[in-house]
Amino acid sequence: MKKLFPLLLLLLLCCSSKLQAQQDSIKKYVISALDVMKSNALHRSEINWPEVYTKTLEAAKDAKTLRMTYPAIQYALDQMKDAHSHFAPPEMVSSFYKRYRDQGFEFPNINFRMIDQQYAYLSIPAIGNLNDDDWNEYVGNFYAALEELSSQNPKGWIIDVRGNEGGMFTPMYAAIQPLLDHPQVVGSVNITNVSTFYTYKKGKVYFGKRLLYTFEAAPKIKYTTRPIIILTDNKTASSGEFIVAAFKGQKNVTQIGRPTNGLTSDNQEYKLSDGAFLILTNGTLIDRSKKAYSTIGEGILPDDLLDPKTDVASEIETYYLQVAIDTINQKTK
Repeated sequence: MKKLFPLLLLLLLCCSSKLQAQQDSIKKYVISALDVMKSNALHRSEINWPEVYTKTLEAAKDAKTLRMTYPAIQYALDQMKDAHSHFAPPEMVSSFYKRYRDQGFEFPNINFRMIDQQYAYLSIPAIGNLNDDDWNEYVGNFYAALEELSSQNPKGWIIDVRGNEGGMFTPMYAAIQPLLDHPQVVGSVNITNVSTFYTYKKGKVYFGKRLLYTFEAAPKIKYTTRPIIILTDNKTASSGEFIVAAFKGQKNVTQIGRPTNGLTSDNQEYKLSDGAFLILTNGTLIDRSKKAYSTIGEGILPDDLLDPKTDVASEIETYYLQVAIDTINQKTK
């Protein structure tokens, strides 16, 4: 028995050492996430960091695994005062890189048609993944729709951003290039008041000088000076609002509908050690004039505010499209 005691003591010490190492690793993980927030959050100068660190670490103190810290990290993200930062666990991050159809999801198809053989209608749906093939298909489909509609010599364009709740801005921005009068019309401003614009050039999308992506497809139609109507509602959010802002100030564009949602901020993904993402707000949306859309929930106001006065979807649709058509007709008299 006396011989067993030292072995048992050694075993207990080893277990205790492993447990302490595990706890230290978990604490280090949480602190690393907090450090990313402290260094990059848009409103970092307004946040009581000692309190956030203390409360987050307290919330995570009983965690036995990294996964058990996720609620605490989400709590910290909720303190960033931007209503937009969020957390993506590793399995969600993994799904970002898979194709829509491979996961059983419907691909974000572009709806397009001619209305009364005079008005080109085209939707801009949200695309929310990071898959190369899907991005190229999305942009290629959009260009094909533009080419088909353009060949019919429309009197004007109706671009529908209603219901676009955001996702990945890069493919959406590449898609709308043939409709824009300049390749650099939207960006974000950071906490130090430095403005950075998105730019499109020969299939490449940049953020400032940083290359974000190179697309396979290239648009074959040229910019049109004919009227463009942008349709918005309060579900137009995040990257959808960046699309709307890209058209702000363009002479042939009129935004009609309802104010957008008001998630007018730029997010950046930061990868943690287990593959999870902090999706952190680090900039405020600006348009070509450098107007900042900094008020959460205010959104982008339309040039023509619509009030359908009905909850019937078909009646709302008819009303929106008729106002769009009337606006095009007024501008082409």
